Amino acid sequence: VELFLIIKENIKKLKCILETTLASLAIESWRLSKSFERLLIKSDPMEQRKYKSKLSWFNKKLNETLEEANLKFINLENQKYDTGAAVTAINLDDFQPDDDLEIDQMIEPIVMSNEGVLIAGTVVLRKRSAQ
Repeated sequence: VELFLIIKENIKKLKCILETTLASLAIESWRLSKSFERLLIKSDPMEQRKYKSKLSWFNKKLNETLEEANLKFINLENQKYDTGAAVTAINLDDFQPDDDLEIDQMIEPIVMSNEGVLIAGTVVLRKRSAQ
């Protein structure tokens, strides 16, 4: 029974390590994808068509892999900023406490698991425009 408990605990630790490692690798893949999107915008239309489908396939595979591991990205771009959100706002000090803010850019996405937030995101804020 004692050996079983030790093995069970080690499996739990290993699962946590693998989950965190996969999430970190997925975040870097997400960042690469975002950089590639910005590069595509600067390319000519023929090149855009050619590489947009490759980027789309890459993102699809990335999301499928995350789903298999019961993980997913949460992107809050263009949503109202909530101080309780699982993000770190790198430019929060640039605003007044009563400013109405929204998330301008996700630098890193939130990674969710079945148990909740695995890795908090990083964002850049902007003032909300009058609706």
